Amino acid sequence: MLNSLIIFSSISFMIYGLLSFISKEMQDEIDRWGFSNFKYFLGLCQLFGGFGLLIGLKWPYLALIMSFLLLLMMLSALMVRFKIKDPIIRYLPASFFLIVNAYIFLNLLEKLNYL
Repeated sequence: MLNSLIIFSSISFMIYGLLSFISKEMQDEIDRWGFSNFKYFLGLCQLFGGFGLLIGLKWPYLALIMSFLLLLMMLSALMVRFKIKDPIIRYLPASFFLIVNAYIFLNLLEKLNYL
């Protein structure tokens, strides 16, 4: 189950990262959040986060770090949604990926004997 979630999350973040570069809708959404100057940086963070999480299947310490960073990214996304007063329905994707990456992070902490 853990490996399946890692693969799912990593592919999802790599897709979101790519969309930051090629999708006008995604770029407009990033502008709406107030991050026009950071759209490519955010896309790179998502790409590298997803890629690092995938590589983490081989090196669990990397997956631990990447899942934590992606968890923080989704927490930040929720705070931005709150700040711009988005409707609750728009919180769902970030909330879902926050929970998924928190689950990955906590399970890796246990697997690596940090808990």
